[in-house]
Amino acid sequence: MRTHLALLPEGSVDLSKTIVLMKKDLIEFALAREGTMTEAMRQQYKVMKQGLRRLFPIGADSGVLEVATRDDLLIRADALIAEGRKVIILDDGSLTSNLNRADINGTAGEQYCVVSTQDIPMPLESDAPFVNLNAMAMMGVAILHSDTLLFKDAYLSFTGEEAPKTLLEDLARKALWIIRVLPRIVRFSTDEIRRINERSELFDAAA
Repeated sequence: MRTHLALLPEGSVDLSKTIVLMKKDLIEFALAREGTMTEAMRQQYKVMKQGLRRLFPIGADSGVLEVATRDDLLIRADALIAEGRKVIILDDGSLTSNLNRADINGTAGEQYCVVSTQDIPMPLESDAPFVNLNAMAMMGVAILHSDTLLFKDAYLSFTGEEAPKTLLEDLARKALWIIRVLPRIVRFSTDEIRRINERSELFDAAA
């Protein structure tokens, strides 16, 4: 699995005033099953979240903040926009399912946007949904900056599919501010599962 940190060319977009508001435990639904596959993915997410925080630095503070409730999300978003920040909201649908433009004091698609996962069908035992947080954030950056090329790359990285023409048209005319997308399903081969199990057994033996 790749985290696609290279989606955004260095220096191409100024992210110094951009904040990511992410639902706390956003990726937990992707780690719901027990087993070594889950532990391998958990380590991948840990590295990916660290990389995401490096992408959005705000002075001495992190540009990635986590919120647990809808009220907290709305209060934080309003306050950040009032400070002159741009806000990218990452959600699993639970905080933004009925969100309207009027709920946040800012210009949708310019000062804030929402990128949310859709419901994920139960994968096979060898499969796992991969919630690429970096690709989600880059879709948000693309929306706020009307960057069609970045959006297409980020959408493909997140879903494994090409972005629909209707979405690209909405982006071009600055009408896109909220999007719900289905993450790609990663299929692990028998050899990959065997290697992960072997590493797990080695760690257990060492402990």
